[in-house]
Amino acid sequence: MTRAVAWPRGRRATRVRTSLRRVVFLPSHPASLKEMLLLGEDLAAGSRYGCRFVIDFNCPAHWHEQIRAAGHEVIGSASLCTASSSPAAQTAPPKCQGSQNGFWKEFAPLRSLRNGWYASPIGVATRYARYRRKFRQAIDRADALLDKARPDLLIMPSDRLVGLETALVVRGRMRGIPSVVLPWALSDIKAVAMQRRMNPDWEFTFGMKRWVNRRVAEEFPGMVIPCEDGQPMLFLSGEAVLAAHREGILNPYPLAVGGGLADRVAVESPRTGQQIEELGVDPQRIVTTGRVSSDRVYRVLLAQGEYRTAFCQKHQLDPRRPILLCAVPQYGEHRLTSWQRHWEEIEWLLGTLRSVDNAQVVLSLHPKSNPADYQAVAQRHAAIIADEPIERLVPICHALVGGFTSTAVMAMGCGKPVVVLDILEQRLSIFDGCPGIAVVQRREEAQPTLKRLFSCPAYYDTLVEGHRQTADDWIRLDGRSAERTLALFDDLCP
Repeated sequence: MTRAVAWPRGRRATRVRTSLRRVVFLPSHPASLKEMLLLGEDLAAGSRYGCRFVIDFNCPAHWHEQIRAAGHEVIGSASLCTASSSPAAQTAPPKCQGSQNGFWKEFAPLRSLRNGWYASPIGVATRYARYRRKFRQAIDRADALLDKARPDLLIMPSDRLVGLETALVVRGRMRGIPSVVLPWALSDIKAVAMQRRMNPDWEFTFGMKRWVNRRVAEEFPGMVIPCEDGQPMLFLSGEAVLAAHREGILNPYPLAVGGGLADRVAVESPRTGQQIEELGVDPQRIVTTGRVSSDRVYRVLLAQGEYRTAFCQKHQLDPRRPILLCAVPQYGEHRLTSWQRHWEEIEWLLGTLRSVDNAQVVLSLHPKSNPADYQAVAQRHAAIIADEPIERLVPICHALVGGFTSTAVMAMGCGKPVVVLDILEQRLSIFDGCPGIAVVQRREEAQPTLKRLFSCPAYYDTLVEGHRQTADDWIRLDGRSAERTLALFDDLCP
């Protein structure tokens, strides 16, 4: 084994540029798709780039309609276009990573026998062969997509999801096609570890109980997620790491978004760039552009009075009363907990927000959430669900409340106090050292903190001042993020 990246051998093809540069986007999630659509608007306005979107996840039909309405082409399987995010699908029990359906979860002895089989040399060889076959199929799909789309540039949300994502980057590089990772969300190693621990067999799948995982951890140290409890785990199972390495599509530093495969990693801020550099990303590949969505925030911020008046008129709110904006946590959608507990926590959260005197509660849902599922609980607690994008809501609110969300960074740039409610006791360190963000880790402290924020001007001003001290390190809010991003593209596609 070797620690180096096994790049596929091959000669880069000589490519003839046309006057219109073809950009292919590969979103992996509705939130990344939303950010890419905003960038697509700016690219189309410049009349130099044509955009195509490869949809490789279960995507509601309205997203396909938005892409086509913007004049872009959709490339993807029709089976991945769902009619809607139905309540039935939304309320189904979440599935975690790995083979842990209800049958295996209920019958623990059978699961133990299965794990014992996969821990054996024959079992490891079987899983390795399956991953090899899966990754070869991803490479074949990548080649077919590149043949069909003929891109001049690939835009990715990350380069660490082994499969079509990494295959496109690697096979594109063989053809001389550069790739860029686009900033769209926060990333935290501890959160990655928590998602894997949602799997009841995580110690078997990712942990160090099996000899193959221990060997892989020695040979590929960049794949190891350090954990505070002294129980490290792999980013992928040992068999998946070995198979991806053999097929040449393994990212050597997956703990960092942009950790080794893409030609350039665009980041939101100098702080983000420093973080991924510390995780092993070559600083020569890091470019601080800012998020394209931040330009929309900037425009609204310059005319926030007008936007706020129009918003209050539309939703019949009192313009004299402050708006408490809630970025609704997506525990169920992201499979961080069961749907039953998800709705229990949402019920508690909205009840707490309703108790804040004089506040008008406005809910902003994650792109993955289905508004119809939240309508009843919102009505019970006199809250409204805004259909406006979050970029229009943050600048006009009085304060923001939510979980460990990237929306807090927008609020930081706008000087809006933020209260992070750590309902699931994640204890993430993302916002450590941010004096403008109050992280509440105990339930009983949530209501007093929010009431103090709306009743004590001195406390409010303290949080605003805290944002002024840290905002420049966290966000580029000058209306020029798209300009810097396009300059990066022009540099890669002369």
